[in-house]
Amino acid sequence: MGRIPETTLGELALRLAELWSTPVRMVGGILNYRFRPRPLWAVRGGDFAAEAKAAGAQVLITGDVSYHDALDALALNLAVLDAGHFATEKIMVRKIAHYLKSQLTAGAAEIIAVVEQPGEDPFRLEIG
Repeated sequence: MGRIPETTLGELALRLAELWSTPVRMVGGILNYRFRPRPLWAVRGGDFAAEAKAAGAQVLITGDVSYHDALDALALNLAVLDAGHFATEKIMVRKIAHYLKSQLTAGAAEIIAVVEQPGEDPFRLEIG
């Protein structure tokens, strides 16, 4: 759970799209509704809609929401911003790689290779 400055859902979606250089899908909510959200961040965030709502969140920011999770969020009156799995994962790959490297000791018996590049998004834009 976290707090961000007062904003609208539309402004928040645009900011995330800029930060992650990717389109952001929105479920529910009103673009110009002004609120102080407490977004819940999760690896597979759509699964946490009920928990997020119970904790007082007004918007769930995720990178992986399914159709049925989106319907559940709508039923809970919880807005969801979804940037896609790849976009949210790529920002963490280097951070986690650096953390893992910092935890390795010089005398470790095994050598662990840590990948620092996120790879490529397997999804392509739809045509037509």
